[in-house]
Amino acid sequence: MKKQQFLCSLLTSLFISLSLQSFAASSTNSDASSDKTPALADPIPYNATADNMLGINENGKGLAPGTSIDDINPVDINISDMHGKTFTLQDAWQQQPALIVFYRGGWCPFCNRQVREMAVNYDKFKSADVQPILISVDAPDKTAMMTAQYTIPFPVLSDPDLLAHNAFNVVLTLDEATLERHKQYGFSLQDWSGKNHNSIAVASAFIIDRNGKVLVSHAPEDYRTRPSIEQLLQLIAEHTQ
Repeated sequence: MKKQQFLCSLLTSLFISLSLQSFAASSTNSDASSDKTPALADPIPYNATADNMLGINENGKGLAPGTSIDDINPVDINISDMHGKTFTLQDAWQQQPALIVFYRGGWCPFCNRQVREMAVNYDKFKSADVQPILISVDAPDKTAMMTAQYTIPFPVLSDPDLLAHNAFNVVLTLDEATLERHKQYGFSLQDWSGKNHNSIAVASAFIIDRNGKVLVSHAPEDYRTRPSIEQLLQLIAEHTQ
């Protein structure tokens, strides 16, 4: 068993390294031309969350179930859609419950796999009467790139000023060693967010009811592990019916 776990970990690390090297090469080629827009990372599979770990909040991140968004953030959370137009986040759950998913950015191959799966399975979320919303620190033009790449039929929102990230307690500020590693792979967070705070989202998911109350908060430490589409749908069924 330990040998299998070691091999699995080794293969995953190799997969990540190759993907990021490909990403770096793509970014370098882009820099060599007149187009300086960074390229989306190629999606790679994430690990599905163990059933007994669904709804966990680690390292003090996320929100306690039962928390009212209005109580902790009484003003409107105004962020941007892919066109740069204001999107008031509270509007997302006025008509139906919302599934709010924070992703790290278009440079993250695990995030892009999750985003693509959510787009492909949108009809299932629609049938479950829930509104999916994606949020990252990426600037509007980067979220537009993501939306076009995966034909996403629901809002992909830009929050480089961390307003929604702070409201949901999912801000993760990267240390210098991690930032240096990103540079070695050929990309910079500032190229994606347009900001110099070096912060991203904890990869996380929330289910919010029509009154703005948190039904589910899932904010784990391991960004490589996410709830599968089936697990998200199960959580929605359990908490919104």
